[in-house]
Amino acid sequence: MFKFRYVNNLRKTIKICEFIVRKIHNVGLSDIPKISVIDIKKILRQKGFAVQDGFTSITIKCNLCSEENKSNSKVYINKTTGYFLCPKCNTHGDWNILERIIKKSKIEASVKDYIETLRQESQQFQEEWQNLTKQTIAMTIPFGS
Repeated sequence: MFKFRYVNNLRKTIKICEFIVRKIHNVGLSDIPKISVIDIKKILRQKGFAVQDGFTSITIKCNLCSEENKSNSKVYINKTTGYFLCPKCNTHGDWNILERIIKKSKIEASVKDYIETLRQESQQFQEEWQNLTKQTIAMTIPFGS
């Protein structure tokens, strides 16, 4: 951006052109956390969050909002930097902060029940499979008959 300034000299007015440099962000590449989208999604899904994948961000339900603000509250997580923001409760920060909060949070009850049901079904299947293999008789055909 250019800025023009007029300077009055004794004899005449001179027009001087100056450059205006604005540093909006002073962030180097080393300041951006090294986190991949796959790692972010993996951590979120392990804790039972429903992950909505967008073009530039991942959206999850905010568990930081108070009970009255909880309806339709969402946390937006930038896919490149991991920076997160909840517009309802005005919580924001680096991925490391959100990761610590998420790891301390409890898995939702519905997800916990679903995991428990799957574990029981898997155990029941294994028991039935073992019973079936015990009851089967190997049929062999003599070689060369």
